[in-house]
Amino acid sequence: KDIFDKGGFDIVIGNPPYVSTKEISEEEKEKLNLAFGFVDDLYHHFIICGFNLLKNDGILSMITSDTYFTTLTKRSLRKKFLSYILLQLIHWGHDIFASALVSTATFICQKCHRKDSIITFHDVKGKKTIEEGKKYLIPQDEYSNSINGCFYVPTELCLGLNNRLAETHNKIVEEWWAKIETSRKIASNAKTLDAYRVNLKEGDVTIIGLVTDGGQGMATGNNGRFVGVKTNTRMSFNIIESRPIKLLEVNRKYHLSYTLPNNEIEIWHLFDSLKEKYGNNIFGQGYVYRIVPDSLLADCDSLTDDEKEYGIIGSCSFVPYDKGDKEGNRWYIENPFVIDWSKNNVHFLKSNSGKKGNGMPVVRNAQFYFKEGFCWNNNLNERYYAIKCKVKKAGIHDVASMSLFELTPKVPTYYLVTLINSSLCGYFYRMFLNNTVNVQVNDLRMLPVIVPSKEQLLVCKKLFDGAIETQKAFFKQQINIDEREFRLQNIQNEVDELVFDIYGLQQSDYPPLGKTLY
Repeated sequence: KDIFDKGGFDIVIGNPPYVSTKEISEEEKEKLNLAFGFVDDLYHHFIICGFNLLKNDGILSMITSDTYFTTLTKRSLRKKFLSYILLQLIHWGHDIFASALVSTATFICQKCHRKDSIITFHDVKGKKTIEEGKKYLIPQDEYSNSINGCFYVPTELCLGLNNRLAETHNKIVEEWWAKIETSRKIASNAKTLDAYRVNLKEGDVTIIGLVTDGGQGMATGNNGRFVGVKTNTRMSFNIIESRPIKLLEVNRKYHLSYTLPNNEIEIWHLFDSLKEKYGNNIFGQGYVYRIVPDSLLADCDSLTDDEKEYGIIGSCSFVPYDKGDKEGNRWYIENPFVIDWSKNNVHFLKSNSGKKGNGMPVVRNAQFYFKEGFCWNNNLNERYYAIKCKVKKAGIHDVASMSLFELTPKVPTYYLVTLINSSLCGYFYRMFLNNTVNVQVNDLRMLPVIVPSKEQLLVCKKLFDGAIETQKAFFKQQINIDEREFRLQNIQNEVDELVFDIYGLQQSDYPPLGKTLY
């Protein structure tokens, strides 16, 4: 009591629990909302409590997850810091605690009214001590007006990007973000957005969210029932090896004596019947056991609008199904997965979408099914600035494949894929939009895009085509992995030079960003 009679503590130091919003129960969320007026990762609430315990001019310092540097959900916390004097930021990265899986940072903030102040930023990622890391000094006002209001590492390149794009980018987000943050809002503002895109001209700055639409796709709830793999693919060979083992395990568990049929359709019926009797996860959650011959594949180009929306009558009903790419290929991939888009299946999927219960599907963004677009690997490599983006063929995409689709020929798909695959855009994404390893769709929507000139598009198309041809040659086993990486790295070097030029920067003025992984 005596402490608070005097205004509070002089210093508060803490290491809050590393508990995300996903790990908080609904009851706990309700309590947090009543106490704070918002619900977020627990460290955010602990920081607010820390400030409340301080007297005026007191010092708060905590080591927490570093997600408040960039993520949208932490923007209010960044504003809280900047309403006081932020003395130091120490970016530790992943190496500070052996038991912690998150990237961490320490802040030191003084609870007093803002003055003209300088923040000391220590970038210690990958180093053992603060002294080994890089030290930067940055005026606090720079962060008040930064892209996304973020706490970027003040490297020369970040300063250059921020100086070049911050004012325009922030104005675009302020004016347009509320109209595009969901597909539903994009649809309700369609006329206004169409007029905006019509008026775009060469050299204009926009963002990906204003020139594309899309999002997550379908969750079937029962991949074994609906999803298969094309024959003579690596995945099909894996299934051929695993099916006898899976069946043997079920036989032993339930004292059965089934043998694997020789006929593919009979195998499907056997596995379907066992799942129906013993549960969807009898072979393991999401296990795919159908191997689909070419004779059962539909020609997507010849499908009618009615077949795309309501399903296909007849046996040739399997269409491409993008389940994401765990290997993280860039530019292009030979997708082995297909989904049975028969009329009965489509009726079941759509009529049961969102219903509670085991094995129930969720159909999202169906308006984008059977459209060509682009997608990306959800994980951003910690050591390299590379978003692994690729084109996607017409078909169905699932919940693991967040996808976007072109809305104007002024900013075509091949141009966007090339930009996103550049080291500069990967660097921008990590430094200004989301410094975690995940590549979230709404963060990617905020990536700034320069409307290209015809000359830039020609160069871009040549590089894009070269990358696609290289990947196709690799998947057809016409070149080995070393040759693929050699060709793609040469293309990458040209892409990076082109993209620096598009954004009005000289690549030679900045240190190299590192080798790209394929």
